[in-house]
Amino acid sequence: MTAAGDHLSSLDAFRGLAIAGMILVNNPGNWNAVPESLTHANWDGCTLADVVFPFFIFIVGVALPFAFARRIGRGQERGALYGRIVRRTIILTALGIVLNAAASWPDLAATRIPGVLQRIAIVYLAASLLMLHASAAWRAVLAFALFVAHWAILTLVPFGGHGAIVTHDVNLAAYLDRIVFGTHMLTPVGDPEGLLGTLPAIGTALVGTLAGEWMRTAIDERRRVAGLVFGGMTALAAGLAWATVWPLNKPLWSGSYALFTAGLAAITFAACYMLIDVERTRAWAKPLVWLGVNPLAIYFASELVRNVIDREIGGAAAIKVRVFWDMIGPALDRFGAEWASFAFALLTLGVWTAVAGLLHWRGIRLRV
Repeated sequence: MTAAGDHLSSLDAFRGLAIAGMILVNNPGNWNAVPESLTHANWDGCTLADVVFPFFIFIVGVALPFAFARRIGRGQERGALYGRIVRRTIILTALGIVLNAAASWPDLAATRIPGVLQRIAIVYLAASLLMLHASAAWRAVLAFALFVAHWAILTLVPFGGHGAIVTHDVNLAAYLDRIVFGTHMLTPVGDPEGLLGTLPAIGTALVGTLAGEWMRTAIDERRRVAGLVFGGMTALAAGLAWATVWPLNKPLWSGSYALFTAGLAAITFAACYMLIDVERTRAWAKPLVWLGVNPLAIYFASELVRNVIDREIGGAAAIKVRVFWDMIGPALDRFGAEWASFAFALLTLGVWTAVAGLLHWRGIRLRV
C-alpha cells in the first residue's frame, strides 16, 4: 500500500453530501411544515439539520493538507500560498455579503453582516495559516484550547450588567454581536454565525486538518479507516460527555457540539472512503461527487436563486408560489403538509444536482 495521493473521490462525495444537506435544509416548500429532523434545534440539542454546517467546516479542514501538498509539490512558494489564502478569504466574505444583500433587497440598509460564507472565510483563513505553520500536535492542542476558551468566556465572564449567564436571549455571544453588528444580524437577539462562535468553528476545521493529514500519510487503507473511526468515536464520546454540563448548541457552537459533530463527520468520511476509494463502489456516489466538485458555486447559486423565486416579479406571483403552492402542495396534500414541503426540497436538490452534473460533464470547476 502507498500513501493517499493529493485527491480522494470520497472527499468530493463527502463534501457533496454536506452541500446536499444544506440545500435540503434551506429549501422546504413550506417553512411551517418541515420534518423535525430538517429543522434546527431552537437552542440546546442537535438535529440532522444541525450537523450539516459543521460537516462542511470539518471538510474545509480535511481538504487543506491535500491542497497545500499539491501546490507545494508543484513548486508554489509560501508567498503565493499566502496570496491565494487572503484572496479566497476576501472573495468568500464578499459573496456572503452579496447573498445577504439579495435576501434583504430592496432594503439594503437592513443587510445582515455575518453569514455562512463569512464564517467559512474566517475559518479557512485561520485554519490555512495554522496548517502551514503549526504541527499536527500543536493544532490538536489549539483546537482543544479554542473549545475550552470559548466555554470559559461564555460561562465565566460577566457582561452588560449581567453575571456570567448563558440563555437563549441573554448570553455574551449575542451581547457582543449586538455591539458589533447592531441590527445587521439574523435575529434581534443575536446571530448563529456571530463572532464568538467562530472560535470553536476554527477548532472544528483544525480537527479536520488532523483527519486530512492522517489520510495523506497513513500508508495502509485499513489504518486510515481505523484511525478515522477511532478518532471519530473518541471525539463523539468526548462531546457527549461534555454535553452533560455544556450542552450541544449550534447557535453558540459549543465545544461539546463541535466535538460531537466532528466525531460524526470523521466516521461519515471513513464510511465514504471505505465504500468509494477502497471498495470502489462509486456509481451510487456520482451525484454527490458532482456536487462536491463545485460546492461553493452550487451553494451560492442555490441560495441566490432561493431568494429570487420567493419574490414577486413585475407584479406576477413568485415562482415558488406557482410551483409549490399551486402545483406540488395540492398534488401531495393527501400525504401531509410535511411530505409536500419535503418534496419541494427534494426537487430543488435534484435541479442543483443536475446543474452540478452538467458542470462536471463539461469539465468546469468554479473556484474562488
